Amino acid sequence: MYYTLGQAAKATGKTKPTIAHAIKKGRISASRDDMGQYQIDAAELHRVYPPLPSENPQQSDDIKPPSYPVELAKLEGTIEALKATIRGLEAETAAKDNHIRTLMALLPPPAPPAMEPAPQLKPPASVWAWFWPWVRTG
Repeated sequence: MYYTLGQAAKATGKTKPTIAHAIKKGRISASRDDMGQYQIDAAELHRVYPPLPSENPQQSDDIKPPSYPVELAKLEGTIEALKATIRGLEAETAAKDNHIRTLMALLPPPAPPAMEPAPQLKPPASVWAWFWPWVRTG
């Protein structure tokens, strides 16, 4: 079922400019027909703007999303199973952290870095030998 811009505004209780703005901003996808009017899918419109309650009960049933109690129960069971798995992983992580701390306490303290002696510089044979390398002394 497709709505025009005016029908979409009536179905949601919003104004036509509000719906048009949502289309331009990309919140609602819509196409244009040969006449240039928007064709807005009902599911796409009601994904963003919920429908107004209708006085006609048959029309109200068409617009309301169906309920899925079986799927909901399965999903809730899956969520509980995932929460239990997370609790188990957290306990396992805490146990491993404690084991690492115990092992770290058993390690000897690190040795200080070895200091190398400073290199010994030989003084020149004489001041002149350093200043005038071609002069040989001694």
